[in-house]
Amino acid sequence: LKKNLIYKATVTTKKETMNYIGSTGGPFKTRWYGHIKDLKVYKENGTQLSKYIWKLKNSNTEYTINWNILHHFGEVKNPQRICMTCAHEKLEIANANKKTSLNRRSELVCTCIHFKKTLF
Repeated sequence: LKKNLIYKATVTTKKETMNYIGSTGGPFKTRWYGHIKDLKVYKENGTQLSKYIWKLKNSNTEYTINWNILHHFGEVKNPQRICMTCAHEKLEIANANKKTSLNRRSELVCTCIHFKKTLF
């Protein structure tokens, strides 16, 4: 039930291991359930993780997913001009191995969805 964290999903097949880095301002459990739902029902605008898993499912490739929490920031009490959750997520994506990362480089310029919630 931890909030404001960066997580990593590692998808392993017999041929390769791919990583997806994500963040959530809410409880990780809620975000995890969202990912699991996307893996059961295909969405055109799903995450890169769900698109990759659906590609594996369509080709009948066996896979496993391991979830890890990379950073936990706790409760945001004094929001600053920079969201630490988004800043660290972008740093993790930028430092990730491009060959094994499912994240797109365009995610580095996304606006923060967590910062708006803390202002109101």
